[in-house]
Amino acid sequence: MCRALGLEKAQVLSVDEFNDDQVKKFLSSFPNLSSDHAFPAWLPTRPLLLGYLASRGLLADFSNPASIPDAVDGWDYLLERIYLREEAIETNLDGPTLRRILQRAATSARISEDGLGPIARSDLFAAFSEVCGYEPDEQGVLAIQRLPGLGIYRAEDESRCFVDKELASVCNGRELLMFLESPYEVAKDRSWVDVMNTCDRAISHVGAELVARRLRAKGDLRSNIQQATAFLNSRTDLACARGDVAMVLLKSSIEMDISLDVSEISFAGDVIEFHQTQSDLSRLSFSHCFFDHVLLESETPSNKLPYFDYCLFEQMSGRISSKDLPSERFSPTCEFVAFDSSGTNGAIRSAQMSIGEKVLLITLRKLFIQSLSGRTEGALFRGLDVDERRCVSDVLELLKRHQLATEYSRGDGVIWLPSRKALNKVKRMLAAPAECGEEIIREARLLA
Repeated sequence: MCRALGLEKAQVLSVDEFNDDQVKKFLSSFPNLSSDHAFPAWLPTRPLLLGYLASRGLLADFSNPASIPDAVDGWDYLLERIYLREEAIETNLDGPTLRRILQRAATSARISEDGLGPIARSDLFAAFSEVCGYEPDEQGVLAIQRLPGLGIYRAEDESRCFVDKELASVCNGRELLMFLESPYEVAKDRSWVDVMNTCDRAISHVGAELVARRLRAKGDLRSNIQQATAFLNSRTDLACARGDVAMVLLKSSIEMDISLDVSEISFAGDVIEFHQTQSDLSRLSFSHCFFDHVLLESETPSNKLPYFDYCLFEQMSGRISSKDLPSERFSPTCEFVAFDSSGTNGAIRSAQMSIGEKVLLITLRKLFIQSLSGRTEGALFRGLDVDERRCVSDVLELLKRHQLATEYSRGDGVIWLPSRKALNKVKRMLAAPAECGEEIIREARLLA
């Protein structure tokens, strides 16, 4: 590039991803953003993408700290705004069509190791053709090359990749939403079917949560899930689509009256939770599947659990051994790498410390160790006695003031979102609360 521009003695600089302080300093240099502006914890840290969002005024929409959305609603909103702006640049294609091309590219990327890419040039052209119904012309090629959300993977073969994992997950969620609303129509797409037969990893909690929220807002969640499940049961393929539907079921608390069998799918990277008030998932079964982390609270009714056969569990929280699991739901063929042994909520409660400290550590463990995707406020009260519950609201205010968590209000309640960048600090606090020297520990000690 330097030679092409006639800059033989030019110095080329590269910039790594920003840390928290660098993000704030960089964004405060834009006229519509002040240094005390509240920024979402899920914002990407890549300078180019941050600059794109800030220079177009898209981050100014999050000026009210009380209304900052989580990654699910935040990226969905930003993509809508971004592609409405692209519509003004690309005269042949409207914003929703351009965004659908990006979403179809996200489906192609699911077969990669991290779900981000690379996406070959031919796959991008195929995504354009599938969405638009014709081969990309000269302007279409330009539109593909400038799709916001994609970065260069290898310049020599013009491959691309997604620049943010949660952005890609929201795109995956939108694709799954289309399938749930029109399964017979979407399954006519050969490339989508190929990906669903090749990919062995279920959609992430971000994509599943997007689907649940959008369908719940329409009042169609249960009917669409039932329709898609009936369609899947009429076929012997689409293993990944089965895993995607199962992930929505696990995250959305709806009950099924038809069965769904999921086989040979990985649920790595997500925490699957089962609790006392969960919906009946007994018609859901998993065979030869992998789970990173399952949280099975002690009060969970066993007759509402899915059935697991020949599954591998990396971490099982809430139980101390395979004998502690309901045998009618967990087959003896299942394997477990680790159970809770130390550092559990029970161990914290039995420690010699104040009630405020105990509630703080239990809450941190629920937010940062058991699940990094956020917990409903009600879940943060579960498992505590009367005296401990009185401290939860004060502890949540402490977490908010120390920027360890933020609250996000949605139609069906409040979700508390952990600041993922504080994970290492929280681990130090949980490992040595008395010696870590954190001010929040001292403040929690004074709570009555």
